Amino acid sequence: VNETMKIYIAPGSTSHEEVEIEMPSQYMNFTKIVEGKYEIGSNLQILSHMQFKVRPNKYRVADYHIVKVKPNIILATNSTIVEHAFNENLGVLNIKVQGVPGSQGAMNITIPRDIVESQNAVTITVKVDGQKVNAKISKDGKNYYVYFTYQHSVHLIEVIFSKLQAIQIQAPQQVAAESPMEIIVACLDQTGTPVSGATITLYLNGEQIASLTTGPDGRAVYMLTLKEGKYTLKAQADGVVETATIIATPQPPILLIIATIIVIAILASILAILKKRHEKAAGIKQS
Repeated sequence: VNETMKIYIAPGSTSHEEVEIEMPSQYMNFTKIVEGKYEIGSNLQILSHMQFKVRPNKYRVADYHIVKVKPNIILATNSTIVEHAFNENLGVLNIKVQGVPGSQGAMNITIPRDIVESQNAVTITVKVDGQKVNAKISKDGKNYYVYFTYQHSVHLIEVIFSKLQAIQIQAPQQVAAESPMEIIVACLDQTGTPVSGATITLYLNGEQIASLTTGPDGRAVYMLTLKEGKYTLKAQADGVVETATIIATPQPPILLIIATIIVIAILASILAILKKRHEKAAGIKQS
């Protein structure tokens, strides 16, 4: 190997797993990290001492690289970041990206909770070239995580932090009483973005029947058997409240349904017979 040759070793990743390189301490003086890659010069013996471990890819972005945005915002993406800026006054993170046209781009943004809360924001909206995209937003005790995909080209991405102003409830208006069923309730903000962590409470005549918290997709799923009556759904999140109504109506008895079908069938048969007789009688008169 030519001694002037430089050899780089870089870990790779899929959207589910990634490779971690562990370099023995005695070789650290002979290597350096350049843009996430190990530069080992022409010393190939180091390769036999490297250890490679496979671990879950927490960013869910294949072949990602990390870009840090002040203050402490992390972008994990497979796109090339052309420029980025965070406007604290407007509460907007602007990112310009590019990539090979036709390939899929992906990004997972880690945003410290104190940054979001300093904006008095409880909802995060992502737009690509001015069009809202369906981003998956989750959070833990330290950070918010914003994941979304797009087709590669040159794009301007906007991550907008805003205060919750209104809640929309999506739920069935009428269900069958006395029948076990799955009732899905979706909670959205004023932009149509799912609201996670909202409390959805179901009442009958002012009495609480059940209460759930929406997940990252803004949904809460009830498995219930409701008695006949008029129910109230109440959604609460960050001081904003919205209500909706679900009416549980009795189901027609099975025997009544069967009897109705039989009666209809009999009536149809009688009408058919009468029609044939009428046609036959008309034929006789003409002859």
